[in-house]
Amino acid sequence: MSDEDVPPLEDMTDYLIQRGKYIPPEEVKVSQPPPLPVQEPQPISKPPPKKEKFGDGLKKGFFDNPPKSKPKAQPKVKEITTLKAKTAKESPLVIPEVQQAMHYLNTNTESWLTPNLLEQFAGNPLLARGLTNPRIMGAVEELKANPNLAKTKYQNDMEVQEFYREFSRIMASHFGNLAQTQGK
Repeated sequence: MSDEDVPPLEDMTDYLIQRGKYIPPEEVKVSQPPPLPVQEPQPISKPPPKKEKFGDGLKKGFFDNPPKSKPKAQPKVKEITTLKAKTAKESPLVIPEVQQAMHYLNTNTESWLTPNLLEQFAGNPLLARGLTNPRIMGAVEELKANPNLAKTKYQNDMEVQEFYREFSRIMASHFGNLAQTQGK
């Protein structure tokens, strides 16, 4: 039997007997539908008389009449939509203390930009290559401007990821060393 065939009917006799609802076939009354009345054919009637219309809705002389004047429509007034820029909400990730510290680090580079750090950058081929690569430096600028966008954009770029990892490792160890030397 294929999937397209009608499934066979099941014998429900045992089930109906158990439920007490079995009716033997001899007792089942089948009623026949009443026969349909036979209608005699009707003679073909004459077509209706022609009206003075052209087509389904045009009266005789439709094209000869002058046009009726229509009331003038009021001109539509166009609304001008003005767009206003939303006020920039401060991000919950922007912390004033961190912003002050970053501003201090950017303006006072002599306190943390030491010859030792520059030697580490020059001695590391991955960082030296990355700092001269415009694509990687563009990724660094994007990271400064919009970290979430840069993260999703460069998450599968292994060259950028390796540069970030190495740069972060060296900067973390450098600032850790600075904190220890300044703390003494």
